[in-house]
Amino acid sequence: HLNRILDELLKNDPELKNSVRAYALRSTAVNAFVTDNGIILVSLGLIARAKNEAQLAFILSHELCHYTEKHVMDAYLKDLELEPLRSKYAVNNRDERFFASAHYSREMEMVADSVAFKRMIATEYGTAGILDVYDMLKYAHLPIYNTIFDQGFFNMEEFSIGDDLFLKEVRKPKPRDEENSQSPTHPALKQRESVMREMMHDHKSPHARQFVISETQFVKARQLCRTECVGLYQIADDPVMAIYIAYTILHHEPNNPFVNKQLGKALYTVAKAVNGGFKNDILSGFSEIEGEAQQLYHLLYMMDERGVSVLALRFLWKLKQQDPSDPDIEAMAADLLSELISKHHMSSPFSVPDELRREDLMLNGPTNDSLSIGPGWTERSLIPLFSDTIFLRLYTEFATENKSMESEPVRIEKRSKSSKRKPASTAQRSAVGAQKVVFVDPKYGRYDNRQPRKTQFRPIGAARLLYEQRIRKTADMVGLKYEMLSISSIDTIDADRFNDMVFLNQWVDGRLKNMESKMVITDRDRLNSLIEKYGTEYFVWTGLLNYREPT
Repeated sequence: HLNRILDELLKNDPELKNSVRAYALRSTAVNAFVTDNGIILVSLGLIARAKNEAQLAFILSHELCHYTEKHVMDAYLKDLELEPLRSKYAVNNRDERFFASAHYSREMEMVADSVAFKRMIATEYGTAGILDVYDMLKYAHLPIYNTIFDQGFFNMEEFSIGDDLFLKEVRKPKPRDEENSQSPTHPALKQRESVMREMMHDHKSPHARQFVISETQFVKARQLCRTECVGLYQIADDPVMAIYIAYTILHHEPNNPFVNKQLGKALYTVAKAVNGGFKNDILSGFSEIEGEAQQLYHLLYMMDERGVSVLALRFLWKLKQQDPSDPDIEAMAADLLSELISKHHMSSPFSVPDELRREDLMLNGPTNDSLSIGPGWTERSLIPLFSDTIFLRLYTEFATENKSMESEPVRIEKRSKSSKRKPASTAQRSAVGAQKVVFVDPKYGRYDNRQPRKTQFRPIGAARLLYEQRIRKTADMVGLKYEMLSISSIDTIDADRFNDMVFLNQWVDGRLKNMESKMVITDRDRLNSLIEKYGTEYFVWTGLLNYREPT
């Protein structure tokens, strides 16, 4: 869809049209960027917030100016001057750091706005929605929606959350530009908006069309981007925001199976983080969250380990009953049930005294600044699940296993000197232990620490290609079959392989981040399909770092 808009903008400029192309970048950041070879990257976070096609046309026109005026190279040469500014204004998000590296000066942004406006009025697109683009950038730090969080959303049979776990009032959203007019990623928005308002007053657009290509296609693409952002927040270590975005989408599409599963995965991630002692890593900053999402951050912060685990388990099991064939959902639910039994000593709900089981079950708090959960609360909250034969079987297995582990002494068996390993397979006897591997996005970077105030890490294109050539040569030398999924071949790689590379990078990144939480492996079906597609279980991530320090 982006390229169709680009074609419309450049239909009278075939030379420029043939030198640029647009891609959607899997990022929740609200931004766009153009490379020096004409690749325009527009983030999913930006597309998800756009109101119409004309706004995307303005953004693409803006990036076209950066390309034609060679702003990319100028920004690169001045990049070192930006480093202290990045530190000063704490651009901590990985996506924002990427866009900050593509920083343009205030003057460059003004020129790009002006040229983009002139290009727009020469097309059939209207310009009335351009000013809303600046508002979009001012509030880029907020979620896609600012939907009031329904305090009864998680309530289920035998499980409800008391009103006193919610805030009386959430923090009012503030436009980011008011706090920081020197933002590395969106400089001088107020000034740019003011100048644009004057241009719009002086030069009226002859057209008023918000959609030229297709409103239906735009809405479909935008909704896809919004849905993808749920998983991206999860990947970016913000599972609570993933829950909130999923909630806002389900507010309009309550039966969306993909979004429901993503919400379940995010709840599972929060529960494992809280149980693993990492609660403050994802929830301690709830007081700084702006808008309605703060209610959700506050709620999960006030709940204790048992409360979050039961909430996640109840939600996941509801999904399990809706789709019994999904192995990921059952694996996450079973893991939480096992943890409730082993770590929180959950017993059968039928062992809870009748007078406790008859009480109205309500999750209340805070009492003395902490959540108050009465005796037998965990067991009573799960009573409805015990009517499910699969859940009852899992509970019986885990409870029996836990009882056995508690009663048996720990035994350390010594390996006999005469014991022998099984004969190695042909693949294991090969030089590298496998017959075929897939190299996933090999990395090459240069880290220069000779000037501490200007420490930098830069990926180097030519050196990276040379590194990949050496990988291929070495694999050939040892007779190793291989395939290369590399970003350097973006011009020739097909879309499926590119998406495979993105998925694998995100999956392994998530596994590394969540090792201490001991989370179960998800996306098994996708992983198995990749193993079958590439004919190997061995996927390799490798990189080379050139490090220089003061002598």
